[in-house]
Amino acid sequence: LLAICASEKWTLESSDVKSAFLQGQYLNREVVVKPPKEAGVPSDKLWRLKVALYGLNDASLQFYIKVRSVLLELGCTQSTMDPALFYMRDKAGKLMGVVGLHVDDFLHCGNKAFECNVTQKLASIFLMGKV
Repeated sequence: LLAICASEKWTLESSDVKSAFLQGQYLNREVVVKPPKEAGVPSDKLWRLKVALYGLNDASLQFYIKVRSVLLELGCTQSTMDPALFYMRDKAGKLMGVVGLHVDDFLHCGNKAFECNVTQKLASIFLMGKV
């Protein structure tokens, strides 16, 4: 990713997804937790989770599944060599941009069209923090 960015003279940027696991894929199983005392919920009440929380063994996987789905819907292609690397080409086959994933962080670079079609749309779909 870094070599591609440098060779294309693109600006490398990073993005951090805030509370990433809460923005992940909906769980396909039932997970019930006891609410924290700070929630002010009666002690006999339990919460059923809709999405994974930090601490569940598949929380990062559920987030990755959601991000992968979004990137594919935006027209990116997943690398066959690295499942955390996605790229986009124009109709002529020229590379428009690249996104690398690591848990809740995105490292990306590309041309203006890539920024409009992918980077800005990711920022509208996921709540991003400052990097």
